[in-house]
Amino acid sequence: MLIDKNFKPIYLFFRQFEADVRSAQNLPFNVAVERNCGYTYVYRSFVFADQNMAETSFKYAERLVKTLIWLVGGYKIYIDAPSWLFERLKAEFSEHGKRAFDAATMKRVYEHEFEIAGVDGGRFPAEKKQLIACRTDLTGAKIGFDAGGSDRKIAAVLDGKVLFSAETVWHPKLNDDPDYHYALIKSDMLKAASYLPRIDKIGVSSAGIYVDNKIMLASLFIKVPDDLFENKVKNMYIDIARELNAPVTVANDGDVAALAGAMEAGEGNILGIAMGTSEAAGFIDADNNLWGWLNELAFVPVDLNESAAVDEWSGDIGTGVKYLSQDAVIKLAEAVGLTLDGDSPAQKLKSAQEFVREGNPKAVAVFTDIGEYLAYALLYYRVFYGFKNVLLMGRVASGRGGEIILDTAKAVLRQFEDGRDIVLSLPDEAKRRVGQAVAAAAL
Repeated sequence: MLIDKNFKPIYLFFRQFEADVRSAQNLPFNVAVERNCGYTYVYRSFVFADQNMAETSFKYAERLVKTLIWLVGGYKIYIDAPSWLFERLKAEFSEHGKRAFDAATMKRVYEHEFEIAGVDGGRFPAEKKQLIACRTDLTGAKIGFDAGGSDRKIAAVLDGKVLFSAETVWHPKLNDDPDYHYALIKSDMLKAASYLPRIDKIGVSSAGIYVDNKIMLASLFIKVPDDLFENKVKNMYIDIARELNAPVTVANDGDVAALAGAMEAGEGNILGIAMGTSEAAGFIDADNNLWGWLNELAFVPVDLNESAAVDEWSGDIGTGVKYLSQDAVIKLAEAVGLTLDGDSPAQKLKSAQEFVREGNPKAVAVFTDIGEYLAYALLYYRVFYGFKNVLLMGRVASGRGGEIILDTAKAVLRQFEDGRDIVLSLPDEAKRRVGQAVAAAAL
């Protein structure tokens, strides 16, 4: 690392821990995460039997549970572990524990009480996979909309041809009136509709968590009070589509990034990562299926440095949002003494990209560090996804800075056997910026 000398990749810790624990006296540590319809993901491992290693075992277990909650998603976490470890985890993820945000959010998303349940090996639940076939189709008259935290993108597509596309800066995370969001989204869609003979379908790519096209959680509306969220935000895309007399499909922007990658590469087994206001991700397997996971990698830990930056929303440290988004650019620029112009994060990112285009060595160092962040994060994510291909999208990956991120990440990945076969790519600049809106039209 050129700037962040204290970066401690969670991947290296996990790799060393799991190697050491298997060669020592150990006890089972198994985790199952259950979500809607009984879909369940299972991760099997071990912790040290030696109580002198209790703190190390707890750090491993707590970060793993944290990872699975946000990567897979679920409201009931089954733990097969020594009693002392189960009790600590149960307290940590309770309404009064350090991870109260995680528990409360899962309760809100799945509309079910969050629970940490202790079970022994004989009663441990079996895995139950969800497979959602992903069929892309750009025939007909379709609107694609991508709602990011710094800009929104719209595309009008007729039989696969993009007739109109636009990218507009907005400030959704600073506005507490949902009418602001509603009016601008509807205005964009009406503009796109003016280029089409009709509207056969609207596809929406949007940061956040969505169930049945409903907005369950989204940082775009972080300032909106809960009562207004329930009444005016939850069904916003459904309501706008109804006004335009068209069916709508809403997907997390990370899933749409993966979809865009699969469309471009002509194959699945791809993790799409949108690096913008936050970090969004999605995964399509080798058979072009989605798995129904949350893929909220912004909340997944990547750094074990105890002095790591705090995520203001969750209160946790070392999570992806501070490493693979515009927050990372700003954080690293400040650390290296690079003064960025602008009042908003989006303006500061643009300033950093102008510096790197000019060859400013401090700006180059910023994007180099982000490339290292990305490489180690991908090595950790691969433990759970098993992907081969990675597509980078979003404003942070634009221009010369994106090229530096890509080249640096590739160099780091080549140092590890687990990373040498990962195919990492960027779409062309136009697709990188508005590609998700076009891909959304194919939903």
